[in-house]
Amino acid sequence: MELKFGEKQLDLLFPFYIALDKEWQVLGVGSSLKRIYPSLCPTASIKAHCSLRGTVKHDDPWDLDHLTQRLLLIEIQGTEIVLRGQIIKCEEDSLLLFVGSPWIQNTSALRNLDLPISDFAVHDPTVDFVLVVQASQMALKESKDLGEKLVEQRSIAINAQAIAEKANEDKSAFLANISHEIRTPIHNILAVTSLLDTQSMDEAQCRDINLIRNASESLLDLVNDVLDLSKLEAGYIELYNEEFSLRKLLYNVLGPLRWSAEQKGLAFEIALSPQTPEMIHGDMGKLRQIIVNLVNNAVKFTEAGLVKVSVDAIVSDASVELRIEVLDTGIGISADQHESIFQSFAQADVSIGRKYGGTGLGLSICSHLTSLVGGRIELESELGKGSVFSFVGHYDLIQSGNEAIPEVLAHTQSLELRILLAEDDATSRLVAQRILERKGASVSLALNGKQALDLHAQQEFDLILMDIQMPMVDGLTATRKIREREQSKHRVPIIALTANATSEDRNKCTAAGMDDYLAKPFSADDLYEVLGRWLSIPKIEEI
Repeated sequence: MELKFGEKQLDLLFPFYIALDKEWQVLGVGSSLKRIYPSLCPTASIKAHCSLRGTVKHDDPWDLDHLTQRLLLIEIQGTEIVLRGQIIKCEEDSLLLFVGSPWIQNTSALRNLDLPISDFAVHDPTVDFVLVVQASQMALKESKDLGEKLVEQRSIAINAQAIAEKANEDKSAFLANISHEIRTPIHNILAVTSLLDTQSMDEAQCRDINLIRNASESLLDLVNDVLDLSKLEAGYIELYNEEFSLRKLLYNVLGPLRWSAEQKGLAFEIALSPQTPEMIHGDMGKLRQIIVNLVNNAVKFTEAGLVKVSVDAIVSDASVELRIEVLDTGIGISADQHESIFQSFAQADVSIGRKYGGTGLGLSICSHLTSLVGGRIELESELGKGSVFSFVGHYDLIQSGNEAIPEVLAHTQSLELRILLAEDDATSRLVAQRILERKGASVSLALNGKQALDLHAQQEFDLILMDIQMPMVDGLTATRKIREREQSKHRVPIIALTANATSEDRNKCTAAGMDDYLAKPFSADDLYEVLGRWLSIPKIEEI
């Protein structure tokens, strides 16, 4: 029997069709099926080439009435081909039409049959399955590629972070080293000039000494500002919280600053409110630096009139809000410069740098330090009418009785004490020795920790100045050995001489048994201040 409708049209719709007569003889086969199984050709019996899989449970598995009601799985014998579809009765043509497609359970079966997607009809569900599989595979590949890229990028980021951390460590080490290497010779110049007896010099010689001193101080200020800002921006500055006397700090800081103001002919006033606490807990060094920078700026930019420092406090049970105002009658700052003035290297006007000098880093450093301690800086200023800078910070309150303000040793006071100076740097040793001996102190010198231990074993001392880094025996080890000996002797104050007064260095000094520290390079006033904390020294005029 021949098909009475167009095979091309049928093949287009069902490329895996099988046309059959009522006796299950093959009349026609779709082009895609014919390609993968050419033996299934017209006149062949489908029963000879195919079997029904699993779903058919009937006495006669090829019962036509039964089969036309079901979804069929027809397995072509001797192959891996399984067709899934239905049998349609075409009564007018007296034929049966199986329409379906290969039953594809995975993509490997599709590859094994070598079936391109073009072999399927557009409406065939297999097309959807293949497209979904292909899309999934593409998404999986893209996901895998993305995962590999993410892993690669993460590896690059980790390496970059490691490189950055190493660079930061190198920078930190460089800053610490360059800080010591630059500051030490500058400070030695200052220290030596301070030791010169200007009373025996004529006017021209005194002027030359002052030029050397002023130039060295300007250079040291510049170096300090640049190095401090670099450390702050790199995050190398750490907090070192400790108990300290606020009044003592104010006295030690404001005394020299008042002298600078009076040298310019300025009035210098200090006002402490009754609520100002005596003892607080926080980072004394950062507070000192903030006060120094704010007051230095006020003195620098005030030609005539007044600089006034006011201290007020709001005290609660366990904490205090400290407010330090620095008022001046100087050049003032225009309103549009109030924010930019705190940026690095910023000054309100280019001409200011030429007239007054400086780097423009003081307020930037103050801003960084204030943020570091969790405080804030406020500014009120009008161009030509002066400024008021206010630092506001919170500190823990230490309940204690009022403590007398200690004295910074006056230059005319005598110091009849026995002091052991352990210092391996010849210049630093000479400067410290001269400063102490000019005050009448008896100074014994040790060039390393071993010599310091030997001298300590031979005689008594009122105080020991101990360098940290020394050959043979370092200062920390020498201090520990001295403390072990002192179980049967009186405890002598030991002051650390350290190039880097970081919190880690201070903790190491404290752990070794040291009582205080003095950062190198140090001035005569710095040395006198430390001595005043640990030795019995008569007071001079208070603020």
